[in-house]
Amino acid sequence: MLKVLIVDDEVLARETIKLLLSSLTDVTHVYEAQNGEQALALANQHQPNIIVLDIEMPVMSGIELAKHLPKNSVLIFATAYNQYAVEAFNLNSVDYLLKPFDDDRFYVAFERAKMRLRDSCS
Repeated sequence: MLKVLIVDDEVLARETIKLLLSSLTDVTHVYEAQNGEQALALANQHQPNIIVLDIEMPVMSGIELAKHLPKNSVLIFATAYNQYAVEAFNLNSVDYLLKPFDDDRFYVAFERAKMRLRDSCS
């Protein structure tokens, strides 16, 4: 069973990802944060397996936040900015979704995250 943290300052973006996750039976908990400070607190408290993370946010960018998240969480960046992709992959993210992304693209990224989790457990 998977715990997912969605980090995005835009309500609509969080709602869209929650809707996509609602069809997945292996996702048992979904947490939401609107900025990096909230996300860090939730990540430390709940230890999510997968974190879907925006980059441009108030308080702390997604790139900066990623440097402080639990190492066992798998990161998927979801952002409107393509110029951070190399840095995101250097932070060991499993995928980089450019907004607006379609449902199928999100599910591909999520499957990659699940594969990474399985690989780290074996």
